[in-house]
Amino acid sequence: MNRIKIIFIITLIVITGCIQKDKDGFLGSSVIETVTTTLSAASGGELVFMDVTEGAKVSAGQSIAMIDTVLLHLKLKELGAAEMELRLQRNALIAEKGSLEQNVKGLKRESERAGTLAQKGAAPMQRKDDLETQYSSSEYKVSSVGYKIAALAAQEENLSSKREQIRYQIEKSKIVSPENGIVLTVYKRRGEVVGPGNPVVEIGAFDTVRVDFFVPQTALAEIKTGMQVFVRCDTEDKSAPVFAPAYVSWINNEAEFTPENIQTRESRNGLVFKVQALAPNPEGVLMRGMPVEIWKNKSEIRNPKQRRNKSEIQN
Repeated sequence: MNRIKIIFIITLIVITGCIQKDKDGFLGSSVIETVTTTLSAASGGELVFMDVTEGAKVSAGQSIAMIDTVLLHLKLKELGAAEMELRLQRNALIAEKGSLEQNVKGLKRESERAGTLAQKGAAPMQRKDDLETQYSSSEYKVSSVGYKIAALAAQEENLSSKREQIRYQIEKSKIVSPENGIVLTVYKRRGEVVGPGNPVVEIGAFDTVRVDFFVPQTALAEIKTGMQVFVRCDTEDKSAPVFAPAYVSWINNEAEFTPENIQTRESRNGLVFKVQALAPNPEGVLMRGMPVEIWKNKSEIRNPKQRRNKSEIQN
């Protein structure tokens, strides 16, 4: 009889502890992950500048590395010379066109005068016909020169476009941090040759961190996108843990079996849903790889020892 009573008391303690766990707002355990960005080379060449090392903090817009741009600058200089040559040719044609237009005006006057004299019988008709032919020919020459000027202008525009492309390539030779973060990995060192698309550095944003945790189907109805949760991590002073607000950013719409490597307080047998939350981290307190707990309410965040003591008192 005493044995049955002991088993009943133990079962009651376990059930009461489970009810307490459901009520204390604990959602799961996780580790801090950073939102990472891999910066790659937009063009190929030798890495002539590298200003960061792994673990260094970088700010948005900071220049991190640069690829050799000597050949690009030489091409830019070559294009500048070609543009100057085309500009001089176009100016010469403009001057030639002006001279031809003056000649056309003179031939037009002579043709009109010869026509008047021919009508009066004071000049032969042959003279009038010759002047009209010269006038028409000069007009065609003016048109021809005009087309050549337009062609040179189009070539100049083409060279200008190539110049802008090279300037864009030079600008893209600079690898710039897109956000405030920490250098997690340096893939290439100064003096190494990189190709287009090759990764150079990996940046992890520290002003916003990510936690992934798993909740059972029974708790899924309480989790909504945009919902505020709290991230808790222990400090040297176990009675004063650090906590930070986070916001649910994504909930998987497909269930999966509980991963073996996650830490939960629910049964490991069954289906769970992966949830992702983003936590603002302006002071960089939450570090990558730090083990944390996710709680539903800030007021329910307590030290595990305190939770255990309270459960023992109730039992």
